[in-house]
Amino acid sequence: MNVHLFGASSSPGCANFALKYLSRMFEGDYPLAAPFLRQDCYVDDGVTSLQSAEEAVRLINESRQEVVCISISSSQMISLCWKVSQSVSVPVTYRQLT
Repeated sequence: MNVHLFGASSSPGCANFALKYLSRMFEGDYPLAAPFLRQDCYVDDGVTSLQSAEEAVRLINESRQEVVCISISSSQMISLCWKVSQSVSVPVTYRQLT
Protein backbone atom coordinates (compact mmCIF):
# COMPACT_ATOMS: atom_id res chain seq x y z
CA MET A 1 0.00 0.00 0.00
CA ASN A 2 1.47 3.36 -1.02
CA VAL A 3 -1.40 5.67 -0.02
CA HIS A 4 -3.89 5.53 2.80
CA LEU A 5 -6.98 7.69 3.24
CA PHE A 6 -6.74 9.22 6.71
CA GLY A 7 -9.95 9.63 8.62
CA ALA A 8 -10.98 6.03 8.03
CA SER A 9 -11.51 3.84 11.09
CA SER A 10 -8.36 1.89 10.16
CA SER A 11 -6.12 5.02 10.15
CA PRO A 12 -4.67 4.62 13.68
CA GLY A 13 -3.84 0.98 13.00
CA CYS A 14 -2.17 1.81 9.69
CA ALA A 15 -0.18 4.67 11.22
CA ASN A 16 0.93 2.45 14.10
CA PHE A 17 1.95 -0.36 11.74
CA ALA A 18 3.97 2.06 9.59
CA LEU A 19 5.76 3.55 12.61
CA LYS A 20 6.74 0.13 13.95
CA TYR A 21 7.73 -1.19 10.53
CA LEU A 22 9.95 1.80 9.79
CA SER A 23 11.52 1.71 13.26
CA ARG A 24 12.68 -1.83 12.47
CA MET A 25 14.10 -0.66 9.14
CA PHE A 26 16.22 2.02 10.81
CA GLU A 27 17.14 0.15 14.01
CA GLY A 28 20.80 -0.09 13.04
CA ASP A 29 21.02 3.67 12.51
CA TYR A 30 19.02 4.67 15.61
CA PRO A 31 19.56 2.08 18.36
CA LEU A 32 17.94 4.19 21.12
CA ALA A 33 15.00 5.53 19.12
CA ALA A 34 13.91 2.36 17.34
CA PRO A 35 12.87 0.42 20.48
CA PHE A 36 11.18 3.56 21.87
CA LEU A 37 9.14 4.06 18.69
CA ARG A 38 8.28 0.36 18.56
CA GLN A 39 7.42 -0.26 22.23
CA ASP A 40 6.48 3.08 23.81
CA CYS A 41 4.58 4.86 21.01
CA TYR A 42 1.07 4.58 19.64
CA VAL A 43 0.18 6.54 16.49
CA ASP A 44 1.40 10.01 17.54
CA ASP A 45 2.02 9.68 21.29
CA GLY A 46 5.03 8.28 23.08
CA VAL A 47 5.58 7.86 26.82
CA THR A 48 8.67 6.59 28.58
CA SER A 49 10.76 7.09 31.71
CA LEU A 50 14.55 7.14 31.77
CA GLN A 51 17.23 7.11 34.47
CA SER A 52 18.87 10.44 33.58
CA ALA A 53 18.19 13.72 31.83
CA GLU A 54 21.16 13.12 29.53
CA GLU A 55 19.70 9.80 28.38
CA ALA A 56 16.34 11.50 27.76
CA VAL A 57 17.95 14.23 25.65
CA ARG A 58 19.81 11.60 23.58
CA LEU A 59 16.56 9.68 23.06
CA ILE A 60 14.63 12.80 22.04
CA ASN A 61 17.30 13.91 19.58
CA GLU A 62 17.70 10.45 18.07
CA SER A 63 13.94 9.94 17.83
CA ARG A 64 13.53 13.26 16.05
CA GLN A 65 16.29 12.32 13.59
CA GLU A 66 14.63 8.97 12.87
CA VAL A 67 11.15 10.36 12.32
CA VAL A 68 12.57 13.01 9.96
CA CYS A 69 14.10 10.13 7.93
CA ILE A 70 10.63 8.63 7.55
CA SER A 71 8.95 11.98 6.77
CA ILE A 72 7.17 12.49 10.09
CA SER A 73 7.53 15.70 12.05
CA SER A 74 7.51 16.01 15.82
CA SER A 75 5.94 19.24 16.96
CA GLN A 76 5.86 19.28 20.75
CA MET A 77 6.89 17.41 23.86
CA ILE A 78 6.25 17.52 27.59
CA SER A 79 8.93 16.80 30.17
CA LEU A 80 8.90 16.68 33.95
CA CYS A 81 12.62 17.52 33.98
CA TRP A 82 13.72 21.15 33.62
CA LYS A 83 17.13 20.10 32.27
CA VAL A 84 15.51 18.10 29.46
CA SER A 85 13.13 20.92 28.54
CA GLN A 86 16.09 23.31 28.20
CA SER A 87 18.36 20.93 26.27
CA VAL A 88 16.41 20.07 23.12
CA SER A 89 15.61 22.18 20.08
CA VAL A 90 11.91 21.26 19.82
CA PRO A 91 9.41 23.22 21.92
CA VAL A 92 9.08 21.38 25.23
CA THR A 93 6.53 22.17 27.90
CA TYR A 94 7.94 21.77 31.39
CA ARG A 95 5.48 20.43 33.95
CA GLN A 96 6.38 20.34 37.61
CA LEU A 97 4.57 17.77 39.74
CA THR A 98 2.88 19.31 42.75
